[in-house]
Amino acid sequence: MEPPPTPADQIKVIVDKFLKKQTEDSINKNEVRDLLKNALDSGQAFMELIVETEKIPNQLLVKKCLEVFGETDVVLSREIQSEAFGLINKKKKAKKEQPNQKPSYQKRKLADSFKYFVRAFKFDDMTVSLEDHVKTFISEGDYVSAATVLAYGPARLLSTYDHEALLNELIIPLFTIENTTTANCKELLFDLLKHFKAEKRFLDYLNGLLIKSKAEQEAVVYESKEFCEAKPAFEVLKTFMADLIKKTPYEKEEFENLRRATILGELVDKFVIQTEKDFEDSWRVAMASKHGGTWLQADFINKLLRKAQATEAEKSSSFIQAASKYASWNEFYKTLDVTVEPYCQLEVANWEKCSVFEPLQENPMHYHLDGFEVHFCKTDTAEEIDSITEIITNLPGSKKQPYLIHLDCEFQALCVSNCRAKVALLQFSIPKNVYLVDCHSMDNSALFPAWKGFFEAFFKNKKTRIFGLGLCNDMTNLKGSFPELKTMKKTKIIYCETLIACLANGAKDATLNKLKEGLKDRKDKKKIGLKTVHGILFPDSEELDKDQQRTAFDQRPLRKEQLDYAATDVYVLHEIFNKLKELYVAEHKDNGEIKFEECLKKSEKTDGSILLS
Repeated sequence: MEPPPTPADQIKVIVDKFLKKQTEDSINKNEVRDLLKNALDSGQAFMELIVETEKIPNQLLVKKCLEVFGETDVVLSREIQSEAFGLINKKKKAKKEQPNQKPSYQKRKLADSFKYFVRAFKFDDMTVSLEDHVKTFISEGDYVSAATVLAYGPARLLSTYDHEALLNELIIPLFTIENTTTANCKELLFDLLKHFKAEKRFLDYLNGLLIKSKAEQEAVVYESKEFCEAKPAFEVLKTFMADLIKKTPYEKEEFENLRRATILGELVDKFVIQTEKDFEDSWRVAMASKHGGTWLQADFINKLLRKAQATEAEKSSSFIQAASKYASWNEFYKTLDVTVEPYCQLEVANWEKCSVFEPLQENPMHYHLDGFEVHFCKTDTAEEIDSITEIITNLPGSKKQPYLIHLDCEFQALCVSNCRAKVALLQFSIPKNVYLVDCHSMDNSALFPAWKGFFEAFFKNKKTRIFGLGLCNDMTNLKGSFPELKTMKKTKIIYCETLIACLANGAKDATLNKLKEGLKDRKDKKKIGLKTVHGILFPDSEELDKDQQRTAFDQRPLRKEQLDYAATDVYVLHEIFNKLKELYVAEHKDNGEIKFEECLKKSEKTDGSILLS
């Protein structure tokens, strides 16, 4: 005797029959009734049926299933009701509609399914209006159900709620009490904020929380034990704000306290992992920025002293010494009451010994490094920028035989700029020469025409090719620093990663295959780095030093070690390109040059708008 069909089998039969007929009589009501009757958990079985029908997707099948379910005596828990409601009515991204066009089929389907949902589920009593149901949910502390109905329900509900009251009575409690670290609850809150156009008001509220005292933060955020254990309140606020901002047209710069919290957090992290000299660079940049000042000094010293209290005795002295040093900078200590916590830990006797950081030497404009010339290019005036543009335009080359330029960038170490991931230094190399272009003046509107001319010469020049490793990231950040790049086309850019894959395709050379395997191993992880590629191609050479990679390239002047690092990184690209060509030509012998050129053409991107999107 065959075992009775499982709910999953029954659901499959229902869905398959519908797909074959696609008509209203294709839903066998008895089959749906049998499914609900035989399942151990009829509510869960119904949810599984809805999930499968939504996968098709076809609202007719959903509507018919709801009709059948509404005729049964099965009572669903409110949790299952709100889950089904959200699943059925959740608004999906639709294509942009033309002006004066009728409401899309997608929106009409949503309205229909809501009507049948109301019939089938009834919440507790459908003689009561939805508005009253939402109020009941809120009064009972069922914020998820209330938010689900408002976020995914009919648009008419929008006009029945005062937005300020909604923020205080639902949105804030939903954030503070429910575990918004889970994906579902966070998505629900994001959708609710978008639906009511309340993102800015809520971000302002969170921004205010960031400067509240620790006790106030705990009173607001630590309502839920699970929420409390997920992350410290301060980190939860920062993370949630950052995630929400990504889904809005707003920028982090609009929320001063978030900017301050980010800078302070990064400073503390850098203090722990960087050398003293590298950290002093980061400290200079942070203090000199428009977000720096007395508050940053005070909060940073407090953080160090708290770490001294929380860590082991033998390690705490280093935090105290550092706090004393940075308290002495700009004679900040004169404003402190050293008799109270936490400042009583400061080593007052050592303050006279602590001086302001030694000033950095001016950057050399030209010097020799390992067999090539390094040129530091100032960009304080249009004439200085134009002189760099002239170097690019005068390079030899033609449309048929473009000249190769190697490109790399360094970025700001701290979040102190007005745009995301701003470029601090652009370096390019040609044989025997490296040019380090100072990008600090890109924000100067008076210099915009000169910078535009430079980038047009660099990226639209038909007589040149650009080669680099990890250029996707560099180009994206260049676009963020100089948005005009979005519209520049006909850019010939060769990705080192793409070229390696092309050269190694069918190759017998062990080195090329090792590089190809390196790309495969890191396909879903961090991209293969310059240090790795150089190490494979030049196993007998000294390993590349990457210690300066995360240092403050936005400070001026730069340290000599930073200049050497930036120059070496871009000049190594020259050596890598030549070595790849040498290995490939050696394997293909007589026609190696021709085949290598074919690989270059296959690897280059010729549309800058695609590259920068």
